[in-house]
Amino acid sequence: MQNRLIKKLLFIAIVSLIVIIFSYHLLNSKVRPKKIPVIKDLASQEYQKKLGKEIYEYLLANHYLKFDKSKINSEKLFDSYLKRLDGNKIFFIQDDIDEFTKYKDTFLNSLVEGDLEPSFLIFNRYTQRLKEHINFMQEQLKHNLDDIQFDTDKTLLIDRKDENWFATKQEQEQRWLDEFHNNVLSSQLNNTSNAKIVKKLNYRYSNMLKRMALNKSEDVFFNFVNTFTTLYDPHTQYFSPQDAENFNINMSLSLEGIGAALTIEDDYVKVASIVAGGPAEKAGQLKPGDRIVSVGQGKKGALEDIISVRLDDAVKKIRGKKNTAVRLEVIPSDSKNGSSKIYTIIRDTVKLEDQEARSEVIEITQADTKKKYNVGVIAIPTFYMDFKQALSGNKNYKSTTRDVKKLIGKLTKDGIDGLIIDLRKNSGGALQEVNELVGLFVGREPSVQVRYIDAKQNMKVEVYGDTESTIVYDGPLLVMVDRASASASEIFAGAMQDHGRAIIVGSQTFGKGTVQAIQSLTKGQIKYTSAKFYRITGKSTQNKGVMPDIAFPSFINETEIGESTIPNAMPWDEISSVVFTSRNGVQINLDQLQQQHDIRAKQDPYFVYAKSINKYTKKYHDIKELSLNKTTRQKNIKELEDARLEIENELCKARDEPLLKDIKELDKKNSNKKDKTDEYLQEASQILVDYTLLTKSVHNG
Repeated sequence: MQNRLIKKLLFIAIVSLIVIIFSYHLLNSKVRPKKIPVIKDLASQEYQKKLGKEIYEYLLANHYLKFDKSKINSEKLFDSYLKRLDGNKIFFIQDDIDEFTKYKDTFLNSLVEGDLEPSFLIFNRYTQRLKEHINFMQEQLKHNLDDIQFDTDKTLLIDRKDENWFATKQEQEQRWLDEFHNNVLSSQLNNTSNAKIVKKLNYRYSNMLKRMALNKSEDVFFNFVNTFTTLYDPHTQYFSPQDAENFNINMSLSLEGIGAALTIEDDYVKVASIVAGGPAEKAGQLKPGDRIVSVGQGKKGALEDIISVRLDDAVKKIRGKKNTAVRLEVIPSDSKNGSSKIYTIIRDTVKLEDQEARSEVIEITQADTKKKYNVGVIAIPTFYMDFKQALSGNKNYKSTTRDVKKLIGKLTKDGIDGLIIDLRKNSGGALQEVNELVGLFVGREPSVQVRYIDAKQNMKVEVYGDTESTIVYDGPLLVMVDRASASASEIFAGAMQDHGRAIIVGSQTFGKGTVQAIQSLTKGQIKYTSAKFYRITGKSTQNKGVMPDIAFPSFINETEIGESTIPNAMPWDEISSVVFTSRNGVQINLDQLQQQHDIRAKQDPYFVYAKSINKYTKKYHDIKELSLNKTTRQKNIKELEDARLEIENELCKARDEPLLKDIKELDKKNSNKKDKTDEYLQEASQILVDYTLLTKSVHNG
């Protein structure tokens, strides 16, 4: 009996002790203050001093531009570094700038002499100011958001690039307060509760502090040295060993993700381009110029804020295993009020077969004669070549030219009246392939000139062309391009235009007319511009791109996407022309083709719609200020949405489709519409049929 009692008391004591221990840990876990990230000043490493000088000397000797004192000097490096860190002039104040100015005339010496301390001092001050900004924002979250008065006449200037630095801390903090109010108002207008707003912003600011604490001296060096490299041109860049590995992964077609090239602009992750055949393109929602503000894993995963994150950290969240879903909160490029949308994309491998050339036949009925014509279409997403198989001696290696040659053979055998080469969204690829592809249509003629610096530091020009091919297709030809057509696709379009071999339709191309090479360094790699493309007429494709013979309205904002929009882009210029044979069929008939297209475009609901969207985008693109008055802001949003809805419903009306009640219905309609008619391809086919009739040379294979 006594033993039983002792056991019972012992059991109660043990249980009580466990409860006490558990309660103690639970209590402490609640009251223990969160660990505040320690953000320390960073200092340069000895190897960085030597590496900076190595990069400086390598570019001095090997970059296409050599060393241009008007473009690359201490003052420009100093200004560009400040712009890279604080381009919108939010964090530094005038006192900081006055203090830094002593380095302005000697900033380049940091690389030449291996003295990186000025760049580290400026970066550490930037970190200090950024921390002050975050602390200020966190303090605002302690107040009741219901107390914020959104009946003010204040506005928030979004773009401060051309403004003066804040004269005082008080002036700066007023801007920060306005920014905070705008964040709250934007979230409220997106139907987010105040409780969720506090949680979301707290998460954002806490993460920013954590990321700042993870900064290393390598990050400062990377920012500084790439400020220098991009003074040459935007495609010249230093890669740390880790960045070099990521770059090589991104060049591989086996990469699993969403198929989009991303960049950082003003603390936002911005979509630079969409990979042809990738998941993002197939989903049809994400577009160049869109800004990704948060990422969620799976179809229901919580959205994690990625504003002000490092690009590689953002990419890690977006990239993932095949067949998994990623949710992206996106501010579309045409959104001027900060409102966002949620896109769900199923990750996949960007497969080689999705990048391959593919063909189809479109039947066109001529309006006057009612006669039917078959137009062959070959879409080329990229200029690819299996270098590994080619170098190993495999005669059956895959390449763009080989595949297109087979497709042309099949199309001509089936009987086509004309051929379209579709290069829309084609961002380039192998130079060898574009030269050989040009040869399929013009034979042994030049395709492009490449100007470079030889081993003796002399400027040389080499003319490229296919020296072996015979013409495979000699019938009516049309090439489609858009703003996303770049590099090798511009070479092809330019060659076809200069030879008078094809009609070029679409919009002005990207304008990337430079060649990059990669060189290993003692630590990491340098990607630098080594040459420049020129058309056979001597005109460069750089900056200006290729202008179409017949222009279609562009859905891509040309003031945001394209070589001419990138700081320090190399200029357009020209060299001597080469001897080449040019046909004159296109130019002779161009005015008539334009007239016939204009008549159709005025009556075609989609072209009317496209022009309206183009005007809408340009009209609202220059919005620089946002009202902090809730009523005014709602009115502005409604004005934007009503204007867009009117344009969309005009198209619905013309097509006898149900009218949309609001913008949300448009999003549903776009996401549910799988088999979209390609109206631009249809009109391009009509233009090609017009051309065959005008030249009286219908090609029947």
